[in-house]
Amino acid sequence: MPTFEWNADFETGIAFVDRDHRVLVDLLNQIFDAPDDAREAHATLGSVLNSLIDYTHYHFAREELLQEASGYTGFHGHKAEHEVLTTRAQEFRQRYMLDPEAVSLVEMAQFLKDWLINHILGSDKAFVEACADHPEAIAAAEALQLDGSQKTGKVAPGAFTWEDTRILVVEDNRNFQGIITTILRSLGVRDIALAGDGREGLEAIERDAAFDLILCDWRMEGMDGLAFVEAVRRTNREVKVVMMSGYADNDFPERARQAGVDAFLEKPITARGFLETTSRLLSG
Repeated sequence: MPTFEWNADFETGIAFVDRDHRVLVDLLNQIFDAPDDAREAHATLGSVLNSLIDYTHYHFAREELLQEASGYTGFHGHKAEHEVLTTRAQEFRQRYMLDPEAVSLVEMAQFLKDWLINHILGSDKAFVEACADHPEAIAAAEALQLDGSQKTGKVAPGAFTWEDTRILVVEDNRNFQGIITTILRSLGVRDIALAGDGREGLEAIERDAAFDLILCDWRMEGMDGLAFVEAVRRTNREVKVVMMSGYADNDFPERARQAGVDAFLEKPITARGFLETTSRLLSG
């Protein structure tokens, strides 16, 4: 059960701000169900921290664009608070990455609660009244994308859109499934299928072969990721495949490519690295 349930207290009334806040809260909740296995826990918690920081940079940039364009008088103070929060979060992540055992789950959860929840319920409420009646400023801020580009609303014929992309996630770590799903939902993906191992992944493809992208783990019980990809490639050479793992040795990416993998992501992942890799594949 999530530790932080979304409720009306979190609502600002500005749709993209509320969507961003939901993503941040969903990522925060992944921390409390971290797996017992130390290596899996490191991959999960590291990915949560990386993605929280990436998405927070993005969210703060959108908020600041909205506030400045709306002429919000508290803009500079709010931006300064963002900078303090970001610095603290980066320092916390650095401590964890250097020595995961030096940071307790309780400490991590409390820090992120103070960082995210209290900021959402406190400082963010203050700018809403000043900005809510500026539709052009809201539209400009909402158009800012995670990669820093501006969404124009015009899509070239044949170009991919996240909204129309169908994705299969083959991953035996349910927490990591949650992280990936949260990132994909934040990008606008609507069609996501989940499989807990290679066999389930093949069954999902047998039911519906029209996936555009497959994201799969390497180390899974039963059929591992390489065997799964080899089986997929016997019947489907078109679907894009990204393999994710925190266990890789130096020659693994090459072995994965020989099996039919198009790209490789090492856990802990980052939201920005995930976006860059998948966008490049789907745009090619």
